[in-house]
Amino acid sequence: MRTAESIIIAKRDGSLETFSTRKLSRVLVNAMRECGQDQRLAEPIVRAVEVHLEYREQRLRLTAEYVYRCLVAVLEQTGLRNVAERLIMHRRWRRYRRSVVRVAASEPGGVSEPWRKGTIINALEESYNVGSSVARILAGELETRVLNLGHSRVSRGLLKELIRTELSAWGLRHDDLGSAYAAAEDDA
Repeated sequence: MRTAESIIIAKRDGSLETFSTRKLSRVLVNAMRECGQDQRLAEPIVRAVEVHLEYREQRLRLTAEYVYRCLVAVLEQTGLRNVAERLIMHRRWRRYRRSVVRVAASEPGGVSEPWRKGTIINALEESYNVGSSVARILAGELETRVLNLGHSRVSRGLLKELIRTELSAWGLRHDDLGSAYAAAEDDA
């Protein structure tokens, strides 16, 4: 048997992350709240997914996709199909929004870049020495704010300010980030 702390999940971007029951709980509680379900059910559902992952044979690499499918399966099997459908719809919406949002170039006429949460994660880790797990959570929160704006283009200045605001809210450093996007542009 593995412990939750030893379960490593491969993310879509290729990075590896320790399985987090808190992260999975946060996602599930939000979906349950939106569906009007008793949020106290989130803890045992997340525990069921965790137990499955702990006892699963280690031959195959665990992916975020696999964890997501496990969660959806548990929800469907426990009569919470509406919560499972909410998660599915949210995931589709997020994937679509990521595909249409672009980060505007610093100078007029410059080339904009596609939205990448990984760029924000890297900036948080490299410029602010934020640990990988915290950087992923912060970047996820920032991504949600940006995607919810509904714009197809966002400026680097806006991203910079959102990062500073989020870091400040978490009680972390909030010096000038520069811009991971600008750094990428300088390298080009």
